[in-house]
Amino acid sequence: MMHTGYQERFGVVHRRRLYLDRDGRDLRGEDRLEVADRRKLNVVPFAVRFHLHPSASAVMAQGGDAALIRLKSGRGWRFRVAGGSLKLEESIYLGDGAPRRSQQIVASGDLDSSDVTVQWALTLIDGTDT
Repeated sequence: MMHTGYQERFGVVHRRRLYLDRDGRDLRGEDRLEVADRRKLNVVPFAVRFHLHPSASAVMAQGGDAALIRLKSGRGWRFRVAGGSLKLEESIYLGDGAPRRSQQIVASGDLDSSDVTVQWALTLIDGTDT
């Protein structure tokens, strides 16, 4: 997938690739910010945001290299990222008509004169994971 919504203002094209394994326990993605017009680009901060449902909660783990997401059902997921700094931020969920507090996972960094690739993975945690 790709879009050019940032091209006119920032000179950047956004591309996303997704991979889902057969059993649905491993979702991987790659967000690529490509410099399309270097004349328009200075150092630009970027953020790739992953909004969570209000019934999910997240905490940072592995020294800030991952986030653990816990669902109301008790099921857990590990979110990892390469190519950006990972943090948690507050968000607002509007999916059922009434605003509710939620969280978002944010991978951020700076885009300068070269393309940036942010790779991420969302993996189900079962009893065999350590």
